[in-house]
Amino acid sequence: GVHDKAMQYYLTGVQLLHVFWYDQAYLAFAQAAQLESRLAAAYWGMAMASKQALWQSENLTQANIAMTLMGAAWPDRLSSERDDRVMEAARLLFPGPAANRTLQQREEAYATAMGQVFKDYG
Repeated sequence: GVHDKAMQYYLTGVQLLHVFWYDQAYLAFAQAAQLESRLAAAYWGMAMASKQALWQSENLTQANIAMTLMGAAWPDRLSSERDDRVMEAARLLFPGPAANRTLQQREEAYATAMGQVFKDYG
């Protein structure tokens, strides 16, 4: 059904993100979100694709919008506990403009949280 198709787009987005095709990954995640608005991980992917680490570039406005949408979708819980932890870590990387954190502070907090996720889940 629709959820399965959304998951296909989501997984394609993850694959594209891992090979640094950020723009294509963003589009795949956006398609997943359009099909299944309760899939918080799709919005996570949109935010992560907005940070183009390979080119040391990020679109914070785009990432913050995606994080807001992720927060709105999150209560429906179409994700695993591990995925929830990964999405929570992303909130440290993209805390929103009110947090007034430097790039280094955001990246260090995110790296620490993701290190704990890896330690807990492998």
